Amino acid sequence: MQRRFAVAYANNGGSATKAAIEAGYSEHSAKDIGRITAALPHVLTMIVRELVRMQARSGAVGLGALINVAENEKAAAAARVAAARTLLEHARMIGPGRANDDDEDGEERGGEVVDYSAALERMGLGRKSA
Repeated sequence: MQRRFAVAYANNGGSATKAAIEAGYSEHSAKDIGRITAALPHVLTMIVRELVRMQARSGAVGLGALINVAENEKAAAAARVAAARTLLEHARMIGPGRANDDDEDGEERGGEVVDYSAALERMGLGRKSA
């Protein structure tokens, strides 16, 4: 029941009472049992694990959606470019976190800058070579 409580708690945005009811505890005592159960260290660990699992899943779904938009020839050009740019930023090929960005103190981190122009051209989004 505690495992079901942890999953329900993570999924409902943090309502201990609703999670207790969904997990199968009595509606009459759900408020007290929910509060007590949510404070148990091992239940807190289960809640954190479920939140991490949900975060990973949402990241995978989001990346999949971005890839679908970037590759969809029927999508608006602006949407395709925005999706492609976001994917390139996620891959650290452009923008913050790039391989040779400067540190806060102004020193170069080193490493190579990835040439993404060929990838953009393949997707029909880059400048054509003259």
